[in-house]
Amino acid sequence: LLGVTATLNSAAACAQPAPATRWWHGNVDELASATTTDTVEAAATSWTLATLADGGGDALAVWRRTPVDAGETVWHGDDYAAPSATALVSPELQAGDAGLVISFRHRYRFEQSQGSNWDGALLELQADGGSWQTVTLPSYGGAIDTQANNPLGGRTALVGVSPGWPAFTTETVTLGAEYAGRGVRGRFVLGSD
Repeated sequence: LLGVTATLNSAAACAQPAPATRWWHGNVDELASATTTDTVEAAATSWTLATLADGGGDALAVWRRTPVDAGETVWHGDDYAAPSATALVSPELQAGDAGLVISFRHRYRFEQSQGSNWDGALLELQADGGSWQTVTLPSYGGAIDTQANNPLGGRTALVGVSPGWPAFTTETVTLGAEYAGRGVRGRFVLGSD
């Protein structure tokens, strides 16, 4: 990790100069599909963005990679200003013979008021190109409200504020032998009203 700090010194500046630091990863080889772990630090990504057919919205306007710390980048989903359902979709991975275990770090703060969950997210899996199935996560905190036309309305999801916000939480889901030896893709679906 290489950090460069620069400070602009100019008599014509409106404010006092403040240093700005930019970080780069150096001496690395980036090979597509070379690992089953993604730290979001590579210049290119195998993840894709999708707008669900029944969801509306614009995945390119919702999802982005953003730095949160020096040398740490994360995927971030914005609160879209209209009803939408968009997804961050993984590349297909081959599950081993022992089954599938998924682990990810996350934090969230979804719109919520007067006991209603207006926005939220959920994890879905697809095996061998079949239909997407919702994965039940221990951190699902309730159902998304149906009154505001959120395409995910009525579904149990990540809602409200994650425990320990703004700290990240690691979640691990053991899915067992159901996915053993199969080609599996995952997607994080974000629904907003």
